[in-house]
Amino acid sequence: MSMRYIIRRPKPEDLDQVRGFVSDLDKQLGEPGADLRRELWHVISPMQRVVFDVTARKVGEKYQWVCHTVELVAETEPDFRKLSQQFQVTDLSHLS
Repeated sequence: MSMRYIIRRPKPEDLDQVRGFVSDLDKQLGEPGADLRRELWHVISPMQRVVFDVTARKVGEKYQWVCHTVELVAETEPDFRKLSQQFQVTDLSHLS
């Protein structure tokens, strides 16, 4: 059974962290527009993946891509703990 953890990003409009994992980010996202949403998967290994939830938000007259949440997914607890460390998740007390 997969272990999942959703992280709310403090600066959703800053896509630099996402770019670090998704090299062709602009190509995968395309042009932002009304009611658009993308799930970008980055597979680290068969046991670990990261899912970036990206939506379009209207700012003034234009739309921009924002990433409010990152979902960490791992198949085992050790893999989940490694992934959590990579994303600096400090409170894993719910696993105890």
